[in-house]
Amino acid sequence: MESERERLLAALPALLKELAASGVTELDVTAGGASLYLRQRPGVAPPVEAPGAGDGLAGGGDLSGAAEDGLTAVLAPLAGVFYGAPKPEEPPYVAPGDEIEVGQVVALVEAMKAFNEIHAEVAGTVVEVLVANGRSVTAGQPLMTVRPDPAALPAES
Repeated sequence: MESERERLLAALPALLKELAASGVTELDVTAGGASLYLRQRPGVAPPVEAPGAGDGLAGGGDLSGAAEDGLTAVLAPLAGVFYGAPKPEEPPYVAPGDEIEVGQVVALVEAMKAFNEIHAEVAGTVVEVLVANGRSVTAGQPLMTVRPDPAALPAES
């Protein structure tokens, strides 16, 4: 008889694939007495199909062609409220056309009264900010698109 733990471990490859494809960053599964907690490293990932209308997109927000265009999405690592500037009276962290560096703060997401800095994980040029200031975002939602700097990309082997 297969234990709960063995069944959960056997399902792990499929769970990892679904986690990566769905844009979900955390998954907590409990089956009987066995539990499994998975967490993807948040940040930059290939863009996914654009969320539906009314989701807080600032502009066009259509990411369907982004992968073909070589763009990368900066994703919200957690659910909360998106802020593009440190304070309402200050300029935004980034705007379309701005050059960004790895580690640079590009936005904030407020969750549970805490402001979480969103850092760029790729150097390049901001193409579009997809979320309007003050709008709610979900974990894994694209916040902006970036055209990576070819000189900053790892060499392919």
